[in-house]
Amino acid sequence: MHFLPASPARPWRIGLLGLVHETNTFEAGQTGYDAFARPADREPLMRGAELLRMRGTRSVMGGMLGQLEAVARAEQVEVVPLYRASAAPSALVDGQAWLRMRQEILAQVDEAGPLDALLVELHGAMVADGEDDCEGALLAALRERVGGRCTIVASLDFHANVSPAMVGHADMLVPYRTYPHVDMHATGERCARRLLACLATGARPARAWAQAHFLVPLVSQYTGDGAMADFMQACKERARRDGLDMALCGGFALADTPHAGPSLAVYAPAGGEAAAQRAARDLMALLDTLRPQLAAPLHAPQEAVALLRRGERTLLADVADNPGAGCGAQSTALLCALHDAQVARSLVATLNLPDWAAAAHAAGEGGQFTVALPGRVQPVRLRVLTLSDGRYACTGAMWAGREVRQGPTARLAWGSVEAIVASAPVQALDPGALACVGAKPGDYDVLSLKSSVHYRAAFGPWAQRILNVDARRMPGQAAPSLAYHRLRPGVATHP
Repeated sequence: MHFLPASPARPWRIGLLGLVHETNTFEAGQTGYDAFARPADREPLMRGAELLRMRGTRSVMGGMLGQLEAVARAEQVEVVPLYRASAAPSALVDGQAWLRMRQEILAQVDEAGPLDALLVELHGAMVADGEDDCEGALLAALRERVGGRCTIVASLDFHANVSPAMVGHADMLVPYRTYPHVDMHATGERCARRLLACLATGARPARAWAQAHFLVPLVSQYTGDGAMADFMQACKERARRDGLDMALCGGFALADTPHAGPSLAVYAPAGGEAAAQRAARDLMALLDTLRPQLAAPLHAPQEAVALLRRGERTLLADVADNPGAGCGAQSTALLCALHDAQVARSLVATLNLPDWAAAAHAAGEGGQFTVALPGRVQPVRLRVLTLSDGRYACTGAMWAGREVRQGPTARLAWGSVEAIVASAPVQALDPGALACVGAKPGDYDVLSLKSSVHYRAAFGPWAQRILNVDARRMPGQAAPSLAYHRLRPGVATHP
């Protein structure tokens, strides 16, 4: 057992680790170890003191470190950096990659020696070949390693699919409270404060937990306004009234697992189980009444383009091909719809088309090349406007300071429409996605972005109108439905 009994003569030893992945089980292929070791849009895998490079970043880990190190300066805490791996949202994680990272984490914990606590950064919707609940399995393994007296507090993404194992093996779960996730750093700070409070009292919080019986699409989880914002506010008010702590997660509907969907964990001071249970019951009943408002009407590409109004800055959110949800970002349906309607001053970003990017770099700025498009008999000719190596530092509220490395990138023209193509699937949620190829929102009247909600943090103020688009849809027809096989009995696939 790796627990140190409390003693005023020494600081608490707190281990710091993370394993982060949002898994789209409907996407083809698998996500290997290299996606965590060398990701395109986030920090590479880190061990030991390498984690200290996250100090000062606007990330969850940066928030955790900042809060702990402030206490460490008063000689009350010894920070023990262990391990962190994160990959961009993508397909099912390769089973061997998952087992390797799990073992690497446990080895780091073993090597660290006795610990008072673990502060863990997780996503909450990681799925591997052979493991539906990676976070629950990891927390269970950590609990077995460090024993029942060691405090474990874990951060979660707002889209976590929370499981009984996650609730049971962590003393507290602390998810983001915003979507777009502009509170990642604040969540890391809050997570560290919760852990320190648990250590100070020596008591494990009472808890209650409930799951909804329906899935909520990402586009309906926006916390800026609408039904989810109203429900988040209701949770905050109940927490203030009753002295509780709420862990609300909207869930990730693109993971076909038994624990997919919204959930609410309610924490109370020791002995407060009844208050936590009442709050969980009341609030989940309220969420059920909001189901009609959580539905997400989506336009077919041609329908959305037909709704454009001259001179009105409009953002077309290509929500069904969002690489931030593990999708491929390779659909050209909106590009074709804008071209066919001859929409001027329009831009599509960012398409994950490495072959196009390579051809553009071969042709050079001002050059031309042809490509085949689905549904087009003849190849189409594209003109190269600008080229980039795809590296940029983010400046928006969500990813400020993060470096993106999306490989050879180009801004192309096809008639009146422009498109940005890259060599890796990276969500266009930051102004740098445009700036890296010499573009800015003010150059356009229409932006088509492959993003569900995160774009709102950087591009929302530019837009006078926002239309949500499902590029899989044909006009007048419903979008193709996903085939779920592993949901809990009775769980609806839509609100």
